[in-house]
Amino acid sequence: MSKPPKYSAVGIANRLGEPTPTDEQRSVIEAGPAPLLVIAGAGSGKTTTMADRVVWLIANGVTRPEHILGLTFTRKAAAELAARIRDKLRKLAEGIPELAQLPGEPTVSTYNAYAASLVTEHGIRIGVEPNARVISETGRWQLARDLVCAWDGEMSEFDIGVDAVTERVLRLAGELAEHLRGEDELRSFDRGLADELEARAAKRTNPEFRALVSLVKRHEQLLPLVNAWELRKRELGVMDFADQLALAAEVVGHSPEIVRTERDRWRVVLLDEYQDTSHSQVTLLRELFGGGHPVTAVGDPNQSIYSWRGASAGTLQRFGSDFPGPADAATSTAYLTRSWRNRTAILDVANAVSEPLRAGTVPPLTAGVPGVGTAEAAMHLTQDDEAEWIAARLVETWNPFLDTGAVLVRKRRQIPALHRALTAAGLPVQVVGSLGLLYYPEVAETVAMLRAAADPTNGPSLMRLLTGTRWRIGARDIAALWARARELAPDIRGFEPDAGADAEASLADALADPGGQEAYSALGYLRFGQLHAELSWIRSRLGQSLPDVIGDAITHSGLDVEVMLHRGDLSNLDEFTDIAAAYENDTSGANVAGFLSYLESAAERERGLVVESASTTGGIVQLMTVHAAKGLEWDVVAVPGLCEGILPGSGTGSTWVSDASRLPYPLRGDAENLPVLYLDAAQSPSEVAKAVRAFKADDKEARLDEERRLAYVALTRAKRALLASGYWWDADSGKSHKPAPYLEEARAAGARVAAWADSGPSNPLEDQVRTAQWPRPAPLGSRQEAFAAAADLVLVAGDELSDAPAARQWAEEAELLLTERDERESGIVRLPRPERLSTSQLMAMRADEEAFAAERRRPMPQPPHEVTQRGTEFHAWVEEFFGGGTLFDSADLPGAADEAEADVDLARLKASFKQSQWAQRSIVAQEVPFVIDFEGTVVRGRIDAIFAGPDGGYDIVDWKTGRPPQGEAAEHAALQLKVYRRAWAKLKQVPESEIQTAFYYVGADKTWRPDLD
Repeated sequence: MSKPPKYSAVGIANRLGEPTPTDEQRSVIEAGPAPLLVIAGAGSGKTTTMADRVVWLIANGVTRPEHILGLTFTRKAAAELAARIRDKLRKLAEGIPELAQLPGEPTVSTYNAYAASLVTEHGIRIGVEPNARVISETGRWQLARDLVCAWDGEMSEFDIGVDAVTERVLRLAGELAEHLRGEDELRSFDRGLADELEARAAKRTNPEFRALVSLVKRHEQLLPLVNAWELRKRELGVMDFADQLALAAEVVGHSPEIVRTERDRWRVVLLDEYQDTSHSQVTLLRELFGGGHPVTAVGDPNQSIYSWRGASAGTLQRFGSDFPGPADAATSTAYLTRSWRNRTAILDVANAVSEPLRAGTVPPLTAGVPGVGTAEAAMHLTQDDEAEWIAARLVETWNPFLDTGAVLVRKRRQIPALHRALTAAGLPVQVVGSLGLLYYPEVAETVAMLRAAADPTNGPSLMRLLTGTRWRIGARDIAALWARARELAPDIRGFEPDAGADAEASLADALADPGGQEAYSALGYLRFGQLHAELSWIRSRLGQSLPDVIGDAITHSGLDVEVMLHRGDLSNLDEFTDIAAAYENDTSGANVAGFLSYLESAAERERGLVVESASTTGGIVQLMTVHAAKGLEWDVVAVPGLCEGILPGSGTGSTWVSDASRLPYPLRGDAENLPVLYLDAAQSPSEVAKAVRAFKADDKEARLDEERRLAYVALTRAKRALLASGYWWDADSGKSHKPAPYLEEARAAGARVAAWADSGPSNPLEDQVRTAQWPRPAPLGSRQEAFAAAADLVLVAGDELSDAPAARQWAEEAELLLTERDERESGIVRLPRPERLSTSQLMAMRADEEAFAAERRRPMPQPPHEVTQRGTEFHAWVEEFFGGGTLFDSADLPGAADEAEADVDLARLKASFKQSQWAQRSIVAQEVPFVIDFEGTVVRGRIDAIFAGPDGGYDIVDWKTGRPPQGEAAEHAALQLKVYRRAWAKLKQVPESEIQTAFYYVGADKTWRPDLD
């Protein structure tokens, strides 16, 4: 800047009524336009500081709002940053009128969305059509799997199934794209490696030497599939996220004029979470904004935990060389080291764990909030002991009405034991992420039915059904069924060695043809027939849409009824059906087999992916992976599994020397930060093996550094209370798990040692004899005794009717049921009263049941209406206005039920809203989904907005873009608010009397509060 700034960071904070920035924050906010690297520790307020820097730049005229570009990783983070900037600018404009006259506003987007915009606008230069669409993860999986299934090329080096090959194809294609490498470069590398190995070959080799030789052959067989995958995407006009970045980097590299245009368009660039950027992202950004352009990158090397998707901890170290200052001047570095999240006791632990990572280059964090907080460390004998301890401590330290709480795991296999212990302790638990659904019994049962129907050879799924609480087949009948399976498919190995799977025994074959009844119990034989008929019926429906197949399986089996009886809530099954619907919507040619294989493959991934919709939720203990928890915070956090083999992991995962789907390190963009395989000095197979072992040891050490960063991320999620623990023994390993170094460091840093068990000489779980009766004698649980007594009474009564009032009532109900059956068989269609409706459907039914029934009986597609679209667009704009980012449910689109008012355009609606009282109110939540039982009907919907009430309660508002209703229509409209009030009261556990409700008719600028009582 040529002249001193008119407004200081402190002055702007005073005008906004916000806390005074610290010296560290001021140095970032008031930094000049030269490239700047900000090392921001966990909880150091980087989002607030970035927003303050943008406001300072605009207020001082350094650049105009529309020339500022901010990039981050998730839509949620982008929406949060954009909302903060917008809110600060709006407040500041009240005291600085010239700001209100500035057109436009800063753009905050995701890295991938920005790359996509470049490809859409300029992709035609390299032969990419502007209408090329991005396929989702599910669509990508189904498309690649179909390709693998149809592949007839040689795959002799792979002894794995279709799904495993699909995983490898997608991984290798993704890594080639992420590191901007072509297939020819990998082939060239393989030729060089093959020449080196041939020069060192001898008669006697070893496993390491043979694995490298095989690696070249596996690349030869895998690369044609990768090439076919790339061709298939081009044929269909689609791309995945890795393609977006690779293509954007390619088009920018070939077109200097694009660089000039983008640099002129974006005069200031902010890069969030820079430590997680991949090589392709850094290359694209360096080409566009390197060479002294005003770039501010914010990141934390201690939180770089995404190396498996192309990120490198060395990205921050290379920022100075990638984005040098003007005339190659050195890049400035600033630090944010005060944590506004963690109390002192927690920071002491976090700093101790991060000390080896910082190595004197990054200062430790200091507490910016008052209070000491608590940090506890414990080492337990078994995994179950640990889970029970965590549950007990959460009961004591976590207040569901005041606190947020989470349990963060490293590995998927930790979840079942923790989930059991937490629920047994009476704690409300939410397993976050789509895969968490698979741990709920009703969803697991549905998946087993689908697997058994779609793949009759899937023995585990069929065994789950046979031995579960519904069919309850005993051991003798199972053995007899297996004997029948062997009869139907005799063991002929040795006579026809190539007979394959068709000659193997199958329980499904025996279920279809169980043989004579004398081999089974009478009840077992009957249930075999019933289960076979049920699976055959589901199998006949597999050609339908995925949601229909799942719904048919659930209703035909009666699973929905059982779940309602036990839990009174079908939300898990509904969410699973929604996932299937999303898979089908995103996937061309979706089918049950592909959907199930995607679930299985995704479930096998230990680390899990970033959950875009993950957020901190009060009133419930959230159970999720550490990766999914990054960027979030809770009052109380438990981090179990801090023991060797869990966190840190073994460090012996696949690497490029043994896994053909991993791009060799010398071809990666971050090769300078990765271990090296030194073969130059190796002159024989034995020396090659020694070099490979040394490389694997170095690679393991590098992986352990990332495990330490992962532990640091987990520990710094806690605000006031941290429970860190590990265990010696579990049922999955015969060896004991030593305490993780992080747990020992936590203890040395002052964490209170709540328990520290000795390992003992052997695994105590092996000495425990667990007994259980199978099949379960009481599948109905606490209701079993009452049901059995009722059944006995029916048997004793026989056909005689009692004169008791209850008996007469039952007889009348039975008569009604028989009459209903007769009507059904007569061909006259009578619709049952819906048990589940959206809020708009409930309003339509109450307004005109006959018309509603006619529509349900014969639904017809409705033509698009401009006013409906306008209402939907307005709701989306309001959500952005308050900083939201939730996707709408297509069955209950906001604004779809508004009465038409065609003379009000979207611009006028926005202007009217900005002048209303609601634009100035403090919002608590928006677009809140709910499912409740309302007067005997399960109703689902979304609440537009909830504000803090002036009296301390809540104020629910529903935005309306149509005309205010009159007369009877007004009475029906009030029903919507009544449902919303009850839903919010249930969600927040508050009386309905503390909740006010209103409709705001934007076009008329009218707030209407109907009487709901």
